[in-house]
Amino acid sequence: MSKLKQQSGFTLIEMLVTVVVSSVLVIILMQIMMLTLKANVDLETRSRYQYESYIMSESIRDFIFDLKPQEVELITDNSSETIIEIRHLYGYTTNDQNQIVEDPTLITDILRLDKEFGNLYYNGTLVNDNSVSLGPNSEIKWISIDPTVCNLTVSECDEGILELTLEIIVSLPDGGTLTPQVFVTRILI
Repeated sequence: MSKLKQQSGFTLIEMLVTVVVSSVLVIILMQIMMLTLKANVDLETRSRYQYESYIMSESIRDFIFDLKPQEVELITDNSSETIIEIRHLYGYTTNDQNQIVEDPTLITDILRLDKEFGNLYYNGTLVNDNSVSLGPNSEIKWISIDPTVCNLTVSECDEGILELTLEIIVSLPDGGTLTPQVFVTRILI
């Protein structure tokens, strides 16, 4: 009598089922990984925009609060630029007799939005990063709190709201740009 040998191993059908199931699992895992990577890139992009907007707005706010302005005037607002003068009219100093007197020195800071090249300047210093430019929808407005007390079309005002609308365009190292986003910041003066 001959003995039948018991063979161990996989049949061709078992191997095919294993390959198909493994392929489906790998495809699902790859899709999850791709969605996660895309969400991470979107989050980093949004964070970059918010960071750039925050840095520009906070820099302007710090400059203005350091100056302690008493007067703001919209000097120029046309298609190529907006210029706003922010003035500190008086301070205190001591005279020759060591008496405290008003200092007649007028300190003027200039906030300038260059609409042609998409740059924001404070006293001639570039506020935005070199890889960031401001789009055509960017603007600076000086808004009167009470137009009956201070009419901006007639004269300068000693109080108001400086509104920065910044359309931020981030340039990538490869020469491309991210989709512009708009951020609005209001500074009470």
